[in-house]
Amino acid sequence: MEFVRNLVVQPTPALQIRHALTQIISLGMVVASALIIWKGLVVMSGSESPVVLVLSENMEPGFERGDILFLHMSKDPIRTGEIVVFNVDGREIPIVHRVIEVVCFAVFTDQSFV
Repeated sequence: MEFVRNLVVQPTPALQIRHALTQIISLGMVVASALIIWKGLVVMSGSESPVVLVLSENMEPGFERGDILFLHMSKDPIRTGEIVVFNVDGREIPIVHRVIEVVCFAVFTDQSFV
């Protein structure tokens, strides 16, 4: 019995490789799951950025800095008090603002507006 207590089991190289592969596959599954969830949110919301983070205090008192907003696209006209998100050329992060006032409703095309 003393022999069994002092016996130290060393993992074989095949067991170490199997453990490493298991870890890599698990990490791949986590990354794939996150991507699937993100793409599902994109499809459900109809928006390129279905989840945004409030980066400044401009949205207070309704939203504080660090709040996470879940967005959805709407075909209804924009109204005062709604939250809008838009992209600006040259910036990677979408801009989040609250509509304070709707001045006019115009649709601009390549050469004129309607």
